[in-house]
Amino acid sequence: MMENKMHTLKRVFACVLVVLMTVTAVPMSGFVGLELPKWSEMFTPRVSAATSGYYTYTVSNEKSTITGCYYSISGEVVLPDTLGGYPVTSIGNFAFDGCTGLTNITIPDSVTNIGGYAFYDCPSLTSATIGNSVTSVGDYAFYNCTGLTSVTIGNNVTRIGESVFQQCTNLVSVMFGNNLASIGRSAFKGCTSLTSITIPDSVTSIGYSAFGGCTGLTSVTIPEGETSIGSSAFKGCTSLTKITIHDSVISIGRDVFDDTAWYNAQPFGDVYLGNFYYKYKGTMLENTSIVIKNGTKGIAGAAFIGCHRLTSITIPDSVTSIGYSAFSSCTGLSSVTIPDSVTSIGYSAFSYCYRMTRITIPDSVNSIGDYAFENCKGLTSITIPDSVKSIGDNAFENCKGITSITIPNSVTSIGNEAFRTCYNLTRVTIGDGVETISSGAFEDCPLTTIKIGKNVKTIEKDAFKEIKEIPEVYYAGSEADWKKISIDQSNDMILRAKMHYNVNLSHTHSYTAKITKKATCTENGVKTYTCNCGKTVTKSIPATGHKYKTENQAATCTSIGVSIKKCTVCGKVEYANTTPAKGHTLKTDVEPATFTESGLSTTSCKTCGTITKATLIKRIASVTLSATKYAYNGKTQTPTVVVKDSAGKVLKNKTDYTVSYASGRKNPGKYAVKVTFKGNYTGTKTLYFTISPTAPSLTVTAGAKKATLKWNKQVGATGYVVYMATSKNGKYSRIAVLKGNSAVSYTKTGLTTGRTYYFKIASYTTSGTSNIYSAWSSVKGVKIK
Repeated sequence: MMENKMHTLKRVFACVLVVLMTVTAVPMSGFVGLELPKWSEMFTPRVSAATSGYYTYTVSNEKSTITGCYYSISGEVVLPDTLGGYPVTSIGNFAFDGCTGLTNITIPDSVTNIGGYAFYDCPSLTSATIGNSVTSVGDYAFYNCTGLTSVTIGNNVTRIGESVFQQCTNLVSVMFGNNLASIGRSAFKGCTSLTSITIPDSVTSIGYSAFGGCTGLTSVTIPEGETSIGSSAFKGCTSLTKITIHDSVISIGRDVFDDTAWYNAQPFGDVYLGNFYYKYKGTMLENTSIVIKNGTKGIAGAAFIGCHRLTSITIPDSVTSIGYSAFSSCTGLSSVTIPDSVTSIGYSAFSYCYRMTRITIPDSVNSIGDYAFENCKGLTSITIPDSVKSIGDNAFENCKGITSITIPNSVTSIGNEAFRTCYNLTRVTIGDGVETISSGAFEDCPLTTIKIGKNVKTIEKDAFKEIKEIPEVYYAGSEADWKKISIDQSNDMILRAKMHYNVNLSHTHSYTAKITKKATCTENGVKTYTCNCGKTVTKSIPATGHKYKTENQAATCTSIGVSIKKCTVCGKVEYANTTPAKGHTLKTDVEPATFTESGLSTTSCKTCGTITKATLIKRIASVTLSATKYAYNGKTQTPTVVVKDSAGKVLKNKTDYTVSYASGRKNPGKYAVKVTFKGNYTGTKTLYFTISPTAPSLTVTAGAKKATLKWNKQVGATGYVVYMATSKNGKYSRIAVLKGNSAVSYTKTGLTTGRTYYFKIASYTTSGTSNIYSAWSSVKGVKIK
């Protein structure tokens, strides 16, 4: 958002500069279509901004960039190949956004770059040819060009960025260049008139929702060379019946073909797409066991997400990829064997599989994705094979059953918070391949023994945060064998990690130890370690002769719990308490839904962990206003926000979200409405509505070969536009733009005696770089004297 705001500020500056130069050069600046005098082109190219004709531009390294233009530009436009004596090589960000009269654009061969939002919201633009000289097209470049019917993309364009042609609702024809490698997020989303699309063999990836909501699309062929299809890439293509996928595809995201005619026609149960297991459709029966058929190449994203009744899965050796969230929240799964053919475990692949106690990761796997096993609370041990090179962020977060972990030498990176809140993890060995222990990697883990590989150089902030007792630390250093590090030595990294965040191991801190509280037979003592920088950390000292240990057996829904404190030396029991069973004391954990992902609400027993209810929270599908346009009436306008999830359910204000309105929603202008989600949902959405000034009341008086128009001031107006025609129902042409609220009269000269002319006017308010127009005044006709 900040980047977009900066572009908007640049756009406003360019427009202000044009106005100032026009006012200086031409006193009758109210007239439209006037070209600036040629002296404006005499500025040196080193000036930050200059103008020529309709265009503002800048020069850098002897190359010109078009940064803006007059909004009055219209019709078929051929862009100049030089400005200021230098070749035009770039169309800048927001250069033509909102040019509503532009119907066709010819881009010269000198242009190599089209910036972001360059032709944003140009509704009259009918065709666009991006020549072979162009190498890059910025995000949102042709967004909401609703009149665009055909697009030709040159051979040197390798990537179509985010939302470049989104909401081009009349686009029927797209010709891609031969070197296109990727189609970005939402690139053609909402292009409802597209009926077919030919994707070139050069394309290797299709981004999230790239063709989402293309309701006219009936068939699609994913060519040879394509390796990945992003989530929801064709979701909502309701007419799509035929899908052909080449064997080169190795990854399919979540819900890629949901809400299509093809998917809706599939029977309940296992749904396959080519060599992929697409997803399980419908509601599973209790204790469902699934065997994926031989020859299946991959498991698509979210294939089994939220299948709580799935208790076992057999994955054949032919499967090479497991998509993200493939088995997320399969709370009935107790164990999974991943075949040797799989090379990567995707994002959140097995997260929230609460009952999973065992999983076998084969030697073929080279990466464990972010959140892969998050909240697998039942896992008691995990073996990471030597083939694994990376462990993603939060990969094993909150795996409370794991007591020890060995990171093999093959691993080069451990993600942030990878083992955070593994509350029973006491022993960890970090191999020689790791150079950095990332932020929060072992936060809230009760580590007692840590072995650190010889190549670890940096311990990032909070890597070992909230370790209650100082553990035994072993460091390989430059030696072959592990070396135990004394608690008082200056190279005790763990102690320093607690006290000095972002520690570099070559830095030296020295410590002195002192008993600050002596232990007794009934009370522990305290030993304090003081660093040469003044920071301290303490360690508890057990009572002499009696070292007590508390053993707990928690109460369950059916049995009484026991808590016993006894001495580990003599066996004396200090106390023994019983905890009565209290039935099911329930708690609810919520993973909020977002605009792109569904959430999950899980209710489980606090005592025994039994899951009593798991509910999928549908993603946020739409956020709309009851009205987006108002006419000024002196009252504050407050449009109602309507939010729906993907199932059509209307969400509740103040329960699911809150709404804040911009101030001053009374006078003409553009106003923001911010929706902030809470509870079962997360994220924000900002919508806009406009208040236009009221239409002026017009009077027209005839004179000698002229007509004089007068009207009253309108609240909030910053100017007025005047239109004229030679017949009441004929074509009206704009004859003047008058700036300022006080410009309440205009005289049109040079008219023909005895002829009748017709006039109408509208007021407008400038908001940012756009004008908001009132309705037309009533038409007034007058016969010229």
